[in-house]
Amino acid sequence: MRSAGQRKLDKRKKTSGQKSNSSWRMLRGVALLVLASANAAQSQGLLSAMEREIAGIVKSVKPSVVTVRALKMSASSGSGGLLGIFGDRRPQEQEIIVGSGLLVSSDGFVLTKESVVRNADRIEVDMAGEATYKAELVNTDSAGGPAVLKIHANGLRPARIGAASDLDAGSWVTVIGNAMGVPQAVSVGVVRAIQPDSGMQISANVDPGSNGSPVFDTNGHAVGMIAGRVGIEQSDMPEGGLFSNTALAYSLSKFLPFVRSVAEEYYKSHGWLGVTVVADGKDAEPRILTIVEDSPAHKAGLQVGDIIKKFGAQTVTSHTLLSELVCQTKPDENVVVVVSRLDQEISINVRISPKIPLALAELKTWDTTNPADENEMQFPKEQIAPEPKWLHHRINALEKELRMLKSLYQKQ
Repeated sequence: MRSAGQRKLDKRKKTSGQKSNSSWRMLRGVALLVLASANAAQSQGLLSAMEREIAGIVKSVKPSVVTVRALKMSASSGSGGLLGIFGDRRPQEQEIIVGSGLLVSSDGFVLTKESVVRNADRIEVDMAGEATYKAELVNTDSAGGPAVLKIHANGLRPARIGAASDLDAGSWVTVIGNAMGVPQAVSVGVVRAIQPDSGMQISANVDPGSNGSPVFDTNGHAVGMIAGRVGIEQSDMPEGGLFSNTALAYSLSKFLPFVRSVAEEYYKSHGWLGVTVVADGKDAEPRILTIVEDSPAHKAGLQVGDIIKKFGAQTVTSHTLLSELVCQTKPDENVVVVVSRLDQEISINVRISPKIPLALAELKTWDTTNPADENEMQFPKEQIAPEPKWLHHRINALEKELRMLKSLYQKQ
């Protein structure tokens, strides 16, 4: 039988153990609270940094994103009234298709989706709301989806092209384009699946007008072009219709051979002068800013600072008109160019030539890295994006500190 002294000692030990466990639970709770607060603060910092990064990407790539408007004329469905009886033509109806595109070279090549410009009578390209240019449809690939347009403008800032093969399921992407008539609308999403031979699925909201919108990676490189969205029937919705936030995007690297061949063929049949010009206003006469060495302008004796007054028989009233006139001239044709130099007008005979291969360097520097050999779709597992590494390091460090505190407390 235990003595009264032993029972008191056992009771004292039990009370001490309970206090120890209670203190340890309190210490553990405080540590977890500190961890949660630290994680919340760092998560907020991570979100703020991500927000700044996305804003930076959008700002840097916006000059290369354009709105494409295709105008189609068709006969009115009406009878045309009494005049229609006598065979007069019925009134014309105008249909406007709006899409998006990507500027891929500094001399005005624009990539968009073929369906946007199909059967168009006139095509216009709007540069970030700053200026609108008439666009020439150079070529299309109805089987593959792309269309190449050409505009005549100066000071263009083309996109940097990347490879979709560098992305993984879970990678963040940014889509910029025309959505519901709003130019350069921004949508952020995540790559859901990648098909190396064709393109990718991304979780991004795409609306009418988004076809042809470029897809950018976190480095600001254009890696894809919106082809459409996956429609899921909503039979239980009052208005019915389709709804989905999954977009389909072509891989830009798939279009590289087509765009290169189109550009090379274009320059074989279109003239080139070899100057960059600047104008004080939209309708001002162009003044030569730079001259390419060994170009037609350089060989003919044109000089920096010359103001181009006439090109052939045509009076030059803007840099856009000059670019159109040069392109319309066949290679090897001789053209008289009238310039104003030191308040004197000088007539110079220029032999127009096709563009030199070096001028296609922008297209040749596109990343053509072949995708991985995997031909199956890559889907994310449980998480869309991996947890940040700093979070794992922080959790491990706090767990180590807790173990040390527990060890020290037990030794007391």
